[in-house]
Amino acid sequence: MGEPVTVLSHWTSWKTTLLRRAPILGALGLTLALGLYERLLLPLNPAEFADHFSPLGQVLVQAASAAAVAFFFWGAFSSRGAVRWVYGIIFVAGLLTEHGYIYAMGRFSRVQDYYLGLFGVDVYVLKNAFSAYLGLRWTTLLPVGVFVALLVLTRRFRAGGWRRLGAVLAGMTALFALLYPFSQGTFPAVSVGASWRTLTFAGVKWVTTYHGPRESLPVMQEDSSGPNVVFIVDESIRCDHLSLNGYTRPTTPYLEALQADGKLTNWGCASSAATASMLANTLLSTGVHTFPDPTQAVYRKPNLFQYASAAGYETYLVDGQLDKPWFLTQNEMRWVDHWKRARDFARPPMYGIDPQIAQYLRQELRGASGKFFWVNKMGVHIPYSDHYPPTSALWQPASADYLLPPERRSELVNAYDNGLAYNLDGFFKELLADGALENTIIIYTSDHGQTLAENGETWPHNANTPNEARVPLFILHSGALQADTRYPASHFNLFATALDALGFPEDLRRYPYAPSLFTARLGDPTFRYYMDNLPDDHSDGELYWLDSILTPTPQP
Repeated sequence: MGEPVTVLSHWTSWKTTLLRRAPILGALGLTLALGLYERLLLPLNPAEFADHFSPLGQVLVQAASAAAVAFFFWGAFSSRGAVRWVYGIIFVAGLLTEHGYIYAMGRFSRVQDYYLGLFGVDVYVLKNAFSAYLGLRWTTLLPVGVFVALLVLTRRFRAGGWRRLGAVLAGMTALFALLYPFSQGTFPAVSVGASWRTLTFAGVKWVTTYHGPRESLPVMQEDSSGPNVVFIVDESIRCDHLSLNGYTRPTTPYLEALQADGKLTNWGCASSAATASMLANTLLSTGVHTFPDPTQAVYRKPNLFQYASAAGYETYLVDGQLDKPWFLTQNEMRWVDHWKRARDFARPPMYGIDPQIAQYLRQELRGASGKFFWVNKMGVHIPYSDHYPPTSALWQPASADYLLPPERRSELVNAYDNGLAYNLDGFFKELLADGALENTIIIYTSDHGQTLAENGETWPHNANTPNEARVPLFILHSGALQADTRYPASHFNLFATALDALGFPEDLRRYPYAPSLFTARLGDPTFRYYMDNLPDDHSDGELYWLDSILTPTPQP
């Protein structure tokens, strides 16, 4: 009888030990399983590291990040009552967010994503974001089910309370705060860790970012009788899909007619400053063009609205996308005399917004002078089929779905080209219908381009591929314009170009800027680089050069 009792006692002892360690074992097992699961089943691109991370350093960073996630799971599985469901909410929110970014952008979230979410969205944008980023997929629901099951199975372990939750979150925050000066923010991680990492990085960045007033400018004159200046920043327009730039489909015949008539000067395919809307607009409006930016000049130097006001111009901000300031702060809005926001234009349908903006501009420009407009068009953002009425579809079949198999990519391109033909060419037809170009200079570009899944990408923009930085750039004018369009242009040239159009004397400008397109000539310094995040004093971003941006025209 002794031997069976001994075996039974060993089994009981082993079972007791195993159960006592269940939260730890569950935490380690779920961390490992979820990490492998996300690498194998999700369309996640290779991760990025700052250059000064050695291979050993990269391994240590990933191990520390995984340990933080395991620490989080241990806290969840050993907590009591309502506390464990707070862990559950954090886990599900992080999982949905990060899986959404992976499916939409092919990567984990970054600081700029959270900034845009906090400061640059309204109800309509959130609706689209939820459909594009947080679509429920079985690959996301399965980990949620496993986590909930483990919460239930470990419910007998009730050692941890609110204090332990605070300690777990504080520990994770401390780890990622220490990594912030060195990391680009997308190193390999488990989704819940990636989410908390971005949240921590966003908090640290907010604390360390300059939030004071911009440098002031002396008033040059009270009122200007100079020509109207319209600075148009379109949305998601890729330059090599304009027939104006040699594309085989007739997407922009009206613009081609303007060029033939001598009213449009075209630099073809230019380089955007960034592949994300908020950053591109910020750089366009400040003229900062040297990086890294350790002094945070992008938040300190005078912006274009200040220069226009100092030159005596009446300033307008016309935004077809959002109902609140997003690339300008509330303090900077004091240099905006008139603000037309998205809600001032009837919507939906989305394809009706830009025609209304064109009508508004035409009315304001008629017989006017001394007006400066910054215009953010609705453009041709995903889903592309939202930007033209079904009756105006020139190319079929067209699909609203971005995540199409390669053999159906033509449907995506058809939808995009339909949007260009209706939204871009149609916008200028409406704007210039009755001589609005008289006494007016129009500077046109887009915030960034699009991948159009040309090389199998699962994201439209906001990463670092060249097609995301290919943007159109042209100037509309009524008189003669002597310019060298052979000069390789970029967004960084447009600040000085706008200052020239405003008649702001070069000797009164606070800083030197990249060459104006009115004076730049082939052989002058070029600034054809772009970024997917702002490079500052801790390598939070990287510059990418477009050495050969003019490539053969893609075929539909």
